[in-house]
Amino acid sequence: MIERKWIKTWLGGSRENNGASRAFSVMIPSNDLALDLENARLAVMADFFCTWQTGKKPLIMFLNAPNIQNENLARLGLFMCQDQGAKFDLGVIPRDFPVIAENIEGAKIINAGRLLPHTSLEYLLPDFGGDVLRLYFLYLGPPDRDYKFEWINLAGVYKFAQKVWHLGRGFTGSTPSVSTQEELVGLEEVVNTRIEQKKPHTALAAIMEFLKDKKHLSEIEILMVAKLLKPYTPFLSAELVSFISSV
Repeated sequence: MIERKWIKTWLGGSRENNGASRAFSVMIPSNDLALDLENARLAVMADFFCTWQTGKKPLIMFLNAPNIQNENLARLGLFMCQDQGAKFDLGVIPRDFPVIAENIEGAKIINAGRLLPHTSLEYLLPDFGGDVLRLYFLYLGPPDRDYKFEWINLAGVYKFAQKVWHLGRGFTGSTPSVSTQEELVGLEEVVNTRIEQKKPHTALAAIMEFLKDKKHLSEIEILMVAKLLKPYTPFLSAELVSFISSV
């Protein structure tokens, strides 16, 4: 899993005082002591939208579990905030628990639906990795709808992540055509517009469509794909950039 390569570098030091943005969510109670997919989805959505909004990797806090320590959160590319007096840039609030966040001021709020049934994150993370699960959460559909876990959807985004990795690994030094460069500009505009509309799934679909028939990517194409996927797949995006810099 490529996150193991990057996690020590990213999470080796404290980020509390480096000017990071901050986002929050609310942990949904569960009988399982392990972090489940539903709560992982909430944290990932907070991270995703705050990264896109501020341009900076945020610190994340569960308001009703501020001291949670779970190594699987790091494998999802999440930095956890320990400062309970922090001001937040953005929050993702599950529909059934709005009261917990009613005193938060100044943060952009995104409402979230449910993801059922309760499934332990530890059950899936070793086989699929953090980036694939992030893709799964964000490709489900609009944040405020309810969803049921489906294996076929997880398998689909796993194949996509593998395709992107292989395209990056085999990049060519060719210069893309003028039409391809114009297509990249248009793709970036579409992705940003759709995320602003709280449609991360359709933004991701646009990236998938661009890559669907690709057999090789130029350096410019890889760098743009890495940029657009960074809020979705931070580890994979870092890996794509490393393919370029290592040549």
